[in-house]
Amino acid sequence: MYLCRRLDRKYLPVLAAFPGVSIAIGLGQNFLFTVAAAGAALVMIEFDAALAGVCIAFLAIKPQFGVLFPLALICSRQWNVFAVAALCTLTFAGATVVAFGPNAWYAFKTFLPQFSELAVNQGGSMMWPGMPTMFAPGRNAGLSVNAAYLLHGVAAVPAAVAMAFLWAQRARFELRAAALIIATMLMQPYVMFYDLVWLILPIVLLLRDARAAALGSMERLILAAAWLAPAQALLSAYLHHYLNVLPAVLLSLLVIVVRRHLAATVAAPAISS
Repeated sequence: MYLCRRLDRKYLPVLAAFPGVSIAIGLGQNFLFTVAAAGAALVMIEFDAALAGVCIAFLAIKPQFGVLFPLALICSRQWNVFAVAALCTLTFAGATVVAFGPNAWYAFKTFLPQFSELAVNQGGSMMWPGMPTMFAPGRNAGLSVNAAYLLHGVAAVPAAVAMAFLWAQRARFELRAAALIIATMLMQPYVMFYDLVWLILPIVLLLRDARAAALGSMERLILAAAWLAPAQALLSAYLHHYLNVLPAVLLSLLVIVVRRHLAATVAAPAISS
């Protein structure tokens, strides 16, 4: 709710109708909790290191979605948040050992490669159409596993570099926060259509950033495509045909974020002179 406070009220009904939310609720997925934790962490990161660290540690339930937070914190030199997040994550992991014993972690370690091989590498028409990633279309097109991961890295690595650049440069909050979420989604070779509730964060953040610099018509079009992406990915999954456009949408969103930051850095010296 805090992220929406500075939004024009005309956007609120559109955000409330975001398809990703109803899909996550309908399928009983926990991504409403993780997206809330990520959003809270981003809000608190400038004001309360302890709460921000706790929220980041909560992402341990889906660790792949917290993988870039440490890099962002290192680039922005927010050591207090980093320390709290690391301590809380270790505490959480230790508590699971106490509650369930070390065998739970051993079973997780044993099962993870099997799941990765069956559901991701060899997912076929049952899994790949519902995976809106760079990896899935490569496999769907007949690429080998290694070639598909290489294709995935072509997008994932530059996205992580762009995110790190924006955090190191202390870009506007909305831009660096949006870049972190976008890069996080591009990093994942395994993302399912119900995970796309996370798209609500960059959509909200870019709409907020419109107060600093108006959105262009192409930027609004890409935001509309991002709003529709969960429904489009759901359709792809249920038709068992790869129709997803999310990788292109995410890359376009990241280009928008970087371009808006560069435009601001060029404009600032001109205004001061």
